[in-house]
Parts: sequence; C-alpha cells; structure tokens
Amino acid sequence: MPHPELQTYRDGFFSKFLADVPGAPTVAALESQQPQGEPLALMGDYVAYDGQPLTPLPNTSIKPQFAIKADSGGKPQTYVMLWVVERFDVATDSAETIARILADFHPASSTGTGSPESLGAELAKKWSEALTRDPMRQALAKSLASITAVPADLPVTDLDELKTFLLHFGTYKADGTYYAKGTVAEGQFPNGVKPEYLAPDTGNLAEVKLQRDLFYCYAVVSERLWNPQADASRARQLVFRIEDHGADAAERWHLALVHTIAATQPGTAVSRFIFFHADVGLGLDVPQSARTTLDAASAAFIERLTTQSDAIATGLADAATPLVGKADAPYVLLIGSVKDNFPSTPVPDGVIVDGDGAVKIFRCPPQHAMSLAQRDDVENLELSTSIYLDMVNAMKELNLAARSLPAGITAANTGKGVVVGIVDSGIDGGHPAFLGRLDDATKSRIHSVWNMWESGGNSPFVRSEKKAVYKAMDFGKEYIGHGEVITATDGGFHGTHVAGIAAGTKIGAWPGGIAPGATIVCAGLGGGTAAGFINDVVVGVEYCFQKATELGLPCVVNISMSTTRHPHDATDPLSIALTQLVSENRIPATGLDSTVSAIPSYLNGRVICASAGNLRGDNVHWQASIPAGGQVSVVYQPFSMSATSDDTEDGVSFWAYNEDGTTVRLRISTRHSSNAVLATPEVPLMASNGANTTALAGGLKVNIHNGPERPNNRHFSPEVYWIRPKPPSPVATAPWIIRLRNEGKSACIVHGFAAYRDQRGRFVLAAAQTQPLIGVTYTPAQLQQFESHKIGTPGTAHGTICVAALTSEPGRATPVGELAPFSSPGPLRAAAPGQRAIDVTVPGHGIVSARASTADPSRGFMNLSGTSMATPVMTGVVAALLQMNPQLTTAQIRTRLELATTRRPADVINDWGLGRLDFAKLQA
Repeated sequence: MPHPELQTYRDGFFSKFLADVPGAPTVAALESQQPQGEPLALMGDYVAYDGQPLTPLPNTSIKPQFAIKADSGGKPQTYVMLWVVERFDVATDSAETIARILADFHPASSTGTGSPESLGAELAKKWSEALTRDPMRQALAKSLASITAVPADLPVTDLDELKTFLLHFGTYKADGTYYAKGTVAEGQFPNGVKPEYLAPDTGNLAEVKLQRDLFYCYAVVSERLWNPQADASRARQLVFRIEDHGADAAERWHLALVHTIAATQPGTAVSRFIFFHADVGLGLDVPQSARTTLDAASAAFIERLTTQSDAIATGLADAATPLVGKADAPYVLLIGSVKDNFPSTPVPDGVIVDGDGAVKIFRCPPQHAMSLAQRDDVENLELSTSIYLDMVNAMKELNLAARSLPAGITAANTGKGVVVGIVDSGIDGGHPAFLGRLDDATKSRIHSVWNMWESGGNSPFVRSEKKAVYKAMDFGKEYIGHGEVITATDGGFHGTHVAGIAAGTKIGAWPGGIAPGATIVCAGLGGGTAAGFINDVVVGVEYCFQKATELGLPCVVNISMSTTRHPHDATDPLSIALTQLVSENRIPATGLDSTVSAIPSYLNGRVICASAGNLRGDNVHWQASIPAGGQVSVVYQPFSMSATSDDTEDGVSFWAYNEDGTTVRLRISTRHSSNAVLATPEVPLMASNGANTTALAGGLKVNIHNGPERPNNRHFSPEVYWIRPKPPSPVATAPWIIRLRNEGKSACIVHGFAAYRDQRGRFVLAAAQTQPLIGVTYTPAQLQQFESHKIGTPGTAHGTICVAALTSEPGRATPVGELAPFSSPGPLRAAAPGQRAIDVTVPGHGIVSARASTADPSRGFMNLSGTSMATPVMTGVVAALLQMNPQLTTAQIRTRLELATTRRPADVINDWGLGRLDFAKLQA
C-alpha cells in the first residue's frame, strides 16, 4: 500500500525536477507525449524481493534483495534496480573508452546515498592518454601487489594513490587481483565481456539498494527530455531521493541523485516515474518509537550485531568496543536517560539496570537492545564510550607546610576516617606506599579492590552474597582485606601513581601523598591508553561509595580520566549520572543550568574530583558560525596520531545549534584532500538515526550520521567516521575535507571535536595546509577559539570538582607556579552566564609517586605529569577537609575553595577556574 504522503512527495519532485529541464515543461505536457496506455507516473512500494534469481546477462545470475511493486493500469508490476558497472581494462581498452568511463563513472553503491564524483572530462582525458601507452599497459595490467613503483608521466606520484585509483576504476578485485574485461567494442558494453568480469567477487553486477525510511523516485527518462534530437532509443535510468525540508524552508524540495546510468529502450520514446517510500531497505529497522531514542552510533552498532554473524566475536576481542561478556552471553554496554516511572513494566530478561536517577547504565543482551530503546519510559540510549587515562615541590606549591592542623590531626594521619576511592587502571596492592594502617603499620590501608578487567575470581555481587546494591557488579574479581589486596595488580600503572599522590605513605625521601591516613578503595578498569568505558566509571564510583557506606565513613572519589565524545555542556549521560551519585534529589536528564533552582542538594560526605584533561595544544577542537545559506569547510586528518596502529575507526563529532533556536539543517559531505575518487555524497538532516555509509576503494568506509536533535540538550550532533580494514589502509591517514552547508533559517553555531581525543586524529589548522586545500588561513582570534572547550567528561559534570594543573617542578617548559602547558581549557559549550568548567588549579606537572610492579618489578617511584596527577592532589585535599568535617557537601567544598584560591589579573577563569589553591587558607 503506497505511503499516505507519497502524493505530496510526487508533486514536490515534479516541481523541482521539471524546473531544471529545458523549457520547464509541465506534468500535463509530459503526459501528452506518452504513447497510448503508458502512464507517466506510478505509485508503488519498496519491498523485499521474493522471486527467483534473475539472469540479466548470459552466464550470470543475481537474486535481488529488494524490488519496487507498483500497479500499472490495474496490472501489478515488479521492477528491480540492477546494473552492470563498466570499468576500464588497462590492457585492452582504447583511450576513448577509458576517458568516457572515467568522466562518467558510478561505482556500485550499497547505501542509497549517492556515489563519489567522477574525474571530469579534462582529467579523464589526461589519464586515458597516459594509460594507453604500451609500456604503461604492461606495467599496470597485473596484480596491484606486483606494482612497486609509480610509472613516469602519470597524474599521480604516490603509489598508494595510484593503487586506489586503479582499484576504484579498473578491473581489479578488492584484494588487488587483476582480471580481464574481454573484447568490448566502444559503445557496446556489456556485450563481449568475459564471464569472470561478472563474477560475484568483482562487484560488477550490482543492485541499487536504498536506505530505508525515505522517499524515492525511480525513473526511466527519454534523452529527448533534454535533447529533442536524441535517438528515440536513448534513455537514462535515474534514482532520486526526495527530501522535504518543510513548508517554511527557503527551498522546500531537494532531489539527491542516488544513481544514474545510460539505457536503451526499443520503439517509441517513453518516460516513466515510479514513486515509493522505502519501508524496508538498508540500515537498521528502527521502529518509530525508537527513532530518536537511539543515538546514531548506537543504531549503527546494533545493526552490525544483528546482521553480521562475526560482529559479536570481533567486538568481544576489541577492547575499544562496548561489548563484554562471553560469546554465548554477550552484553552491550549502554547508558541513557529514563522517565520518572522507569521501569513502568519489567525490563527484558537478562538486562541489568543500575542507577537511581534519571540516567541509568545498562548491560543488555544484543537481542534486547532494540526493545529497550522502544520503551515509552526510556528517553534516550547510547553506547558506552571509551574513557582515557589522562612530590616535594607539589606540596610546596600547595603551601602544605603552612596549614594549621586541628587537635588530633597530623601530617601522617591526614585523611584518617575518610575513604579515598580510586577509579582508574587499578592499584598495585603490594606497593609499600599503601601500608601503614593506623592500627597496624604492617598492614595495608587498602580496604578492597575490584578489578573489572580480571577474570578467575568472584565478583562483588557474588562476594556480597548477591546483595541488590551490587547487582550491576557481577563481573571481574574482588579483593578484600590485607591478605588479598596485597596480591592485587594494577591493570597498567596509572592508578598506582594516582593513588600514591592522593593517599601514599611517606617512604624515605619521598614525602608521601596528601592524605596518608586515608582508607583506600579501588575500582580498576584496566590498563592501556583506553581504560574501560563510561559505564565502568559510573559503577566504579558506586562501588567506592558503597564500601564507604558499609564502613560508615565519608568518601571522595578520584577520576583521572576523560573522553571528548560528548556535548561539552554537562548534559552527557556520564556527567548527569555522576552528579546524581552525589545528590539527594533527582537530577534531570537535560542537565543543569546556573540558576539556583536547578542546583542539586548535594549529599553529605560524598565528593568526586575529576581531571580537566591534557588537550591544550592538541588540535582536537574546531568551531564556526555558519550563516543561513552559507557553507564552511574544515580539514581533519584521521588516524594521524596512530597511523601504524591497528585502530580501525576514527571520527569527528559535531555539536550544533541555531542562534534563533530553529531546527539545524546541515548538509554534510567529506572527500580526500588529494584523491578525487575518495569522496562521499552529501547527507542532509535525516528523520531517524543511523549511518549513511559510503564504501570506497581499499576497504575504506565513511559513515556520516546526521540525525534529529538529541534529547538531553536539544542540540544536533552530526558525526563523520572513517572505518578502515586491517591491515590499515594508508589512504585513510591523509587529510580529508569536511564540508558543512547550512540550509537552516538562521546562523548555525558548530563545534567539532576529535571523537577519540588525542589518540587518533586531529584537525588541520596550519595555513600551509588549509590555504591550498580549502582557501582558508585562520586568524589568531580563530586559533584562540579553537584552543578552548577542551574539558573532557566527567570533568564537565556539575557534580564533580574539575581540576586543572600548574607546574611545581623546576626545569619544566613553563615556570613553577604557571599553568601547565597541557592543562585543558574551558569553557563549557553554550554555557549559561556564570558557569565555569574548571573549579581549581593545583600542581600536576612533574609529580613523583608510586610506581606499579607492572611498570617496573622493583616498584619504587616515578615522575609523571598531567591533570591526572593534579586531580589526586585535590582528592587528598578534600579527604583532609572531610576528616575535619565529614558532613561537607560538594557545594560547601566549592565555597571553601573559593576562599582559599587566588587568581592574578591575567589569569582567565577558562584556564584557572577559581585559581591556585593555598592549602593553608582552607577552612573546614
């Protein structure tokens, strides 16, 4: 049954299409030219093909996945969109044939979103003349692996670019194997092709597959529509995606050409337009109720899990993929906001839910992810993203020696009666820096350790005899008590160093940490640069707080890690979830503003300190204001930080809003900076989330997400991702140009962030590259703008104390007492007046602390720098305050910090927050 809105889209199509035809004919005029009994337009449905395999050419067959069904004069008709790709054979094709193919090439597309641009006539001619020289034919008509140098006189000099070009246009299989085309006369293709040319692994016999949930027109149009003198048998097949930008848009209708190819038809010239809505097609089958619940990345990921049999095994083996468990019992890690009545009905069997507030974390079997997203009481859902690990002189800069200690408190027992929680890579439980329990100096002050990354032991849930508060902690291995914790190992070395700064015991010349009398609880996420997922951070903080509750003690938790894949405005699920953990009242899923009514009532004795991040000087942020009807381009170089790594995915997350609050309507595309065959079509604002995938040569894929507004902040978050095969494709690591066109009603404010922080790619901002590539030289003011908004979550959370770093060790690049050169700057994106991102600045550049046995079996100490080191300094300070007043809340501690910090006239709040901390001025 045709879609009820199809007639409106039909009329919109003709109003746009015919306006660009010579003479601007009317629909009635075209109908009058049709042969008797041949309707001009049909209304149909895009359905799953249920017929027999088809034989479009001798010795080959194909079974389509989809078809169009339409009624023509009371007779049901089935149309399939099949075509044969014409590639050049460098060994036999003429210069004329090669030039024509290059100038009008359309590769097989599996996305229904269009195809990369052809080379154009001039460049096509240049290539064809070079390729048809006899020495060139001999040099290139062989496996790509055998081509070790670029022959002279070609339009390219880079070997990788040459291979990409040949793979894209020529008769080469995906693995680089060369195959012969056959004897084909110019203009007679596909007559004469060899059977191997149409083999399945060539991709040359293809189906045009369309993305679901959109409106289309499939047309076979006589060439006489554009050229009245054309032969009656000449026609062109066209597939358009029809986009409705709304009645209030400056230009309501837009037609995106998905596919076109020349065709022949016998007899009288006939044109036909078939309109349909794709109820089926490529992409995740997202039910209406889940269209805006799932974010784009989650929708694409779940689609892979449900359509690719090897996706689960691959995901479980990849530490960066939020899929955990075992092959027979996998879980997707999800986080999202829910309504007050959640769960209004029981959640599906096997789904583990955790959290008391508006944001919940989920461990969800893949088969239940879609039903979870469809629930009326779930507002948004997204994948858990990877989180990254971000002292004598330090104590001097803190003015620690000048503090006045209350009766019963000494430097040695500072922190007594307070739990210092460490959510990090783990902790070396056997390091002597953690000995010195106040009742027995030979015993460890570590109360318990939960290594989430470790197997072969009992989880906190099991060891608690399955108490409900530990239900989300039914994985990993827990260590409790001196005999066990001294055997716990750090999954890396970062957590041990951090714990030593916050609460280490003095050993020899090393003065120890800030709160050496504190009790330590550690939730270990594992080692490596990426240390687990944001779900792990939430449940790790819960673990520390729960242990403190059982001990009847106040607790401050240290988080020296962050991620940049978030909106940078404190409305991300991690920020909200952690704020909820230190709050008495329910924190709204839309985050908080600076008004008093929105400030939470913070819990007594529950505090979180989080690092600002180490991204100053890294080109991970870009921003622009795009006027209505305008466009802007930016250069991004994926994988440039890890070209030799096995990382398969890199990308950019944009966050955008219009100045007047109207809908953001950006059209997004990207292309390789020097290789014209590597390009994507332009992707408009989509009605639902999901990836628009462009498959390119060399196994490279580019996903563009451009879905509806995100519910937490009502901003829009387009994304561009490059997915490369293993071993990595070198073409992915060159600069790419991303173009954003604003079709909205007002200026659009756009911020772009490297999705994987400083670990993979970065924006290209240097004039030496931007001027020749996009014609832009950024001004000093623009470059200063880009050096902002770099605080990672959870440092952005309203419920965390965000810590920046200053230099405390002489001999560093910046003088003692000055801001560390790596310390990330604020502010929050789209911040309300009076909001700040950073709370306080303490030493973090050149900090000596405990070294884990995983870094050196002799243990000892090591010198590290980062806001990761500054944050445990602040954690120790908070532990000292809680020792004096266990009832302090996060808000009260901020007030005390304001009275104990200083900021010089030149020190800006976006760098320093409240300023440098003078511990001697702190009052409990």
